[in-house]
Parts: sequence; C-alpha cells; structure tokens
Amino acid sequence: MDYVVFSTHGYLDQKNPDLSGIVLSRTNLGQSEDGYLGASDLSAFNFRSDLVFISACQTGVGKWVPGEGILGLPFALYAGGNASTILTLWPVLDGSSAEFVEHFFRRIKDGELPGVALSETKREFVVDAGKTRRQPAVWAPCVYYGD
Repeated sequence: MDYVVFSTHGYLDQKNPDLSGIVLSRTNLGQSEDGYLGASDLSAFNFRSDLVFISACQTGVGKWVPGEGILGLPFALYAGGNASTILTLWPVLDGSSAEFVEHFFRRIKDGELPGVALSETKREFVVDAGKTRRQPAVWAPCVYYGD
C-alpha cells in the first residue's frame, strides 16, 4: 500500500473552498513559490495512493454542495486520485497528534485497514490511563473519507 502523510498547518476558507490548503513552508521560498499547497493544486496531482493522512488543523472541513459532497481538501484529494483520506474537523495539538499518527500507522503496519486502524487508535486513546490522550481534542478531530 502507498501512503502520503502531511503534518503541517492547515488553512480553511469556507467561502471559497479552492483556497483551502496546507502550508508546506514559510521560509526560503523562491520568487514564484508561496509555500502553500491549495485544494486546486491537490486536485491536479495524480496521487495513486491508498491513503493520504493530513495532520493539520481543519483539513476535513469545507463547503457542502449537494451531489458533490464537501468541497475543499476532501474533494480535491479524491479528484487527485487518492483512494482514501484522513483529515481533521478542528484544530489539532502538535505533540499528541504526532503520537496519534504514530499509533495509527503502527496498526496499518500490522495489517489493519485504514478505517479500522483509525477506529481502534481512537479507542486506544479513549481508554488510556493518562489524562492527556483521553481528551477528545486529541483523538476526535480525525475523520476518514474514502472507500
């Protein structure tokens, strides 16, 4: 299976979903570079990936359009040839999000399907003895789009 993982900052524009995206860099940019990967850029890619996981704030939010779904990053990634995606519905915490992604991919490596791995990773964090990982802000923002 082929995976693409982004752990960065997300940008949401609910009025114009094509302007939503992720920030890849804010430094050392050339004159024609903005360091930003927008929804329209993502839809032009030919991902051919089984899963894209974007650990960044509000990447799963967009504008609901009847007959199309959620326009923004979810639709852009689908249009770009990605089979399934894990995105977030609200701001995420850096440290605990990195730990969540690590536990998720450990399950993938052990053979679980992405939807199952996401559910089981959430359960793992909910029943954790530590107070930090049990908080919904840590595990609840991640949602699965795809087949």
